[in-house]
Amino acid sequence: MTATVCVKNTVVCWISPYKYKEMKSRDFLVVLILLAILGSCIQDAGAKNTKKDKKPKKKAPGNLDSKLTSGSIVISGVGPSRETDVDHMARLMPPELFGAAGRPQLPADFKMKKRKSKPKKAKMKLRKVARPAGDGTTYIVKMKDYLDLDQTANMLDVKVKGYSKAKKAKKVPKLKKKKKVGKHKFVTMEAEFSAIEELAFDNAVDYIEQNGVIEASAWCDDRGLTGIGSWAMDRLDKRAYGLDNKFKSIGNDGHNTYVYVIDSGIRASHSQFEGRVIAGDVFVKEDSGETTPSTEDNYGHGTLVASLVGGKHYGVAPGTMLVSVKVLNSHGTGTIDGLVDAIGFAVEDCANRTAVTGRCIINLSVSAPFVSNLIGDALEAAENASIVVVGAAGNNKADACDTTPGYSEHVVAVGASGPYDVFAASFSNYGPCVDIIAPGSKIVGAGTATDYAIRQDNGTSFSSPFTAGVCALYLSVVDYATVADVKSFLINWGTSNKISGLPSDTINTVLYLGCSYL
Repeated sequence: MTATVCVKNTVVCWISPYKYKEMKSRDFLVVLILLAILGSCIQDAGAKNTKKDKKPKKKAPGNLDSKLTSGSIVISGVGPSRETDVDHMARLMPPELFGAAGRPQLPADFKMKKRKSKPKKAKMKLRKVARPAGDGTTYIVKMKDYLDLDQTANMLDVKVKGYSKAKKAKKVPKLKKKKKVGKHKFVTMEAEFSAIEELAFDNAVDYIEQNGVIEASAWCDDRGLTGIGSWAMDRLDKRAYGLDNKFKSIGNDGHNTYVYVIDSGIRASHSQFEGRVIAGDVFVKEDSGETTPSTEDNYGHGTLVASLVGGKHYGVAPGTMLVSVKVLNSHGTGTIDGLVDAIGFAVEDCANRTAVTGRCIINLSVSAPFVSNLIGDALEAAENASIVVVGAAGNNKADACDTTPGYSEHVVAVGASGPYDVFAASFSNYGPCVDIIAPGSKIVGAGTATDYAIRQDNGTSFSSPFTAGVCALYLSVVDYATVADVKSFLINWGTSNKISGLPSDTINTVLYLGCSYL
C-alpha cells in the first residue's frame, strides 16, 4: 500500500491512492509517519550537500587572452571589462577621417558624453559609388551565402541579359568572374544600370555595388587663403579662437551625401553651388493662396543656408548634393502642415536616392515658439529612416525645450555663438535641449540678387547648416555610422568650455571639424 526508501541522500516515496472518504484513521497515521520520514531524508540530504559546497572550488586557469563578446572585453579568469571611452571615441573616428597624418591621440582620461542609442541604418540593396571604375557599367553582385556559386552565377547571368535593353553586342551584359571570400560569394558583371536595378530585387541577391576606384586617403585638405568665406568658417577648424584665413577639415568635401534644405528654396544658378542643387518639391502657398511656382528662393533665407552647408567658399561640405524643399513663402512663413509634408517627402526621396548611393541629412533652419507633436512625430520617422536631422534652436532668447524643433530628441538642436566665442545671447535660445553651439552671428554667404551675390545675417538658422555640413563630411567617409554615432561624434569631437556668457544649463560645446585633438 505504501513504500518509502532513502538511498544515498535521495528519497523515493510512493503512496497508494485513496479516495478521501474511504480512508481510515489508521491510514492517516501511516501517511503522517511517512511524511515525517520524508522530511528527515530531505533535511539529511541538504546538510550533506551543504558540506560539499563548503569544499574549495578549483580555480580556472587565468591568462591574458582578450576575447570580444557582445561589446565587452573578457579576460579569461578575470571577468568582463567594458569598452573604454577612449576606445569608443577611436571607433567613431576611423583613420580615413584624418588622412596621412593619422588619427590624433586622445588623452587617457578622455570621457564620453552620454547619449541615447538610435536605430541603425538599413543595408542598401543597390549602391553606386562617387568615383566609378572604367565606364561605370561594372557591378559586383553579392549572392545569398547558402546558394551554390556556379549555378547561381549562371542563373543571374541569364536573368540580367533578359532585363537588358541593349541592342548592340558590345553592350549586352557579360558575366566577368565569380569568386568566393570565406563564406561570401560574388559575381562581377557588366551591364547597364536599368538591368542591374531589376536584378537587385532577385531573391538570390543579397546586394549589389558598383565597382569603384580606391586611393590613398588624405582628407585634411587646406583650402588656403582664398578658400575662407567668413570668420565662422575660419573658427570651425580650430580648438581655440584665433583666425588665420585657413580651413582644414576632417572627412572630405562631403560627396556621396544629400542634404535636404527645408527652407525658402535655393537659387540653384548661384556660382557657389556649381550645379549641385536638386529641385525637390514645394509645400507652401503665398498669402494670396497661390502655390509658389518652383523650389527657387524668392525670400533669400534658404540660399544663404544652403551656401553654409555646401557652398564652394562659404560651406563646410562643398561636394554634397543640396536638395531644395520649399516650406517658406516670400515673406518667410509657412505652416506645420507644410513642414510635416516636407519631412515626409525627404524621407521617401532619400530612400530612392540612397538605394543607389549615399546618406542623407535634413537641415531645418525654421522654428516655432511652441511644441508641435506633429512635427516631432515626423522627425522621429526621419531618424528611424537613418536620416540625421539638424535644426535651429530658435531665436526667441528662450528655453529651446519649449520650441520646435528644438524640443525633439530626434533633432540635433544648434545654438549660436558670435565672434570671439561669445554666446549670441541677444537672440539664441538656450537650455538643456540645445545639443551643440556653432557660429551664428555676422554670418556671410550666398545671396539671391545675382548669381554672385553675397549677404550677411544672424540667427541659429545659420548655426544649423554649419552643423549639417559637418554631418555630411563625416557620413561621406563613415557611411555606415548610425544616427546615434553621428550625434555622439558631433558632441564628443566638439570643443568644450570655450563659449562665454552661456546660461548654466546649456551645453558648452562648440562645433569643431578640424583634424587635431589639441
